[in-house]
Amino acid sequence: MSETLWELVERRARDAPHAAAVLFDREVISNRQFHQRALSLARGLVGIGVRKGDVVAVQLPNIPEYLLSYAAICALGATLQPVHMPYRRAELATLLKHSETRLLLCLSRFKEEFPAKEALSLVEQVVTLGEPVEGARAFGSLATGAQLERVTESSPEDRFLLLYTSGTTDEPKGVPHAQRGFLANAMASVPEMEITEDEMILSAAPLTHLYGLYAYHLSL
Repeated sequence: MSETLWELVERRARDAPHAAAVLFDREVISNRQFHQRALSLARGLVGIGVRKGDVVAVQLPNIPEYLLSYAAICALGATLQPVHMPYRRAELATLLKHSETRLLLCLSRFKEEFPAKEALSLVEQVVTLGEPVEGARAFGSLATGAQLERVTESSPEDRFLLLYTSGTTDEPKGVPHAQRGFLANAMASVPEMEITEDEMILSAAPLTHLYGLYAYHLSL
């Protein structure tokens, strides 16, 4: 696999700009729109200090903003740290400290919980989706509408995911993954599953899990 995830996003925007990149509820985001919105978000992340090699934690459900964040993080040569939605302060404290991330993207409110408020004392910066939270930045404020002149150069050998083990017998262990292995796995699976450009892929699995990410890689 010689392409990075961001290069695949760019190729889809170039080769099939009007085709759907994401379908969610009644919203359809084309490949071109997805590419532009991810670039805009990447610029916003740069504005708050994210650089190549940084770890950015994301605790979001299966919504377009999750995939846009993933693409934007990869555009900067940074690393996505997925955080499962049920995790609360105790789990967050362990994972965010271990990964040394300085930034968490999350919901203002999830069911009866308030993850953004819980995270404010755990990381330097919290970016939220939903109602405003004092001390946190609004996700919409990062999507400035401006675009990066160019993205950060990255290699298929670069780390792009930091996944954690379940921690059933001990503290969870962080496992870094390079782009080549994960993307090559999806590329090899496409002909095996006889997936064509005319089909849509539904991820029943959360995007914070390996299989949910695999579904997105298949779509690219």
